Parts: sequence; C-alpha cells; structure tokens
Amino acid sequence: MDANEDLLDTPLEETGTLIKRSPRYTSMGILKLDFGISALLIVLSLLAGIVALFDTGIIMLVMIIGFFLGSYQLLSALIGGIRGNRKKLVYLAAALGYLFVFYGLFAILEYSLDSTFLRVIAIIGLMIIPLIFAFYYAKLCYDVIKEQELYD
Repeated sequence: MDANEDLLDTPLEETGTLIKRSPRYTSMGILKLDFGISALLIVLSLLAGIVALFDTGIIMLVMIIGFFLGSYQLLSALIGGIRGNRKKLVYLAAALGYLFVFYGLFAILEYSLDSTFLRVIAIIGLMIIPLIFAFYYAKLCYDVIKEQELYD
C-alpha cells in the first residue's frame, strides 16, 4: 500500500517513552474478527450455492446468507470509510452503485427478455458478481491486517 495513503488502523504512535494510540487505531483482534466474519459468510454462501445446484429448494437459504453477507460487508465498509480507509469507502460506493445499476437494468430488461435468459442474468447479477465483490472486500480486510502487522 502507498505510504501517502490515509489508511485505517494506523499503528501506535510513539513519542519518547509515552505510547499513545491514534484515534483511528483498531486492535488486531477486531481486524481479525472483521475478516473472519466476512470469510465465514463467504464460505457459507459458496457451500449453499453449491448445494443449490443440486437442490433448488435451498435457494432461499442462499439468498438469506447473501443478504447477511452483503449487509455485513456494507456496514463494515461504511465504518471503515468513516474511520479513514479510502479503499473501503470506494468499495462501498462501487457496491451501492452496482446495486442501483443492476436493479435499473433488470427492471428495463424484465419484460423484454425470455424467462431463461432473465434467470441467467439474475444468477450472474445477484450471486456471482456480488460474490466477486465479497472476495474483494475480504482481501481489503486481509490487507489491513497485514499492514497492521508490519507496525506491531
């Protein structure tokens, strides 16, 4: 990461023998918990998605896990963005922008396409692309942990 970049979770600032915490410092435990929750929800989403390929009755579980995954990551990105992590703020803007663009595109195409092609678009737009976003966000959380470990 760039040294000039304003990162979340700046390391401890040392002034002589007095050590004070930066107002944006987050403990390593909180950072690992944030990454762990994201990783767990991604794994659950992937496993439920694989099972849904063989049993379509579980598709509602896939949607519920996806909702919690997206909600958690957007809330975490909002908190990270408020605390100064610009990459999480960009992620938040991109994810929200994607939701609005996808909804608008889907609403426009809903009545002009046949149901099979519409299902493919829904699966790609509601499951695959959001999972790509989720993996990217988990990587952002992992990068913050690695950056923090350099200074600890």
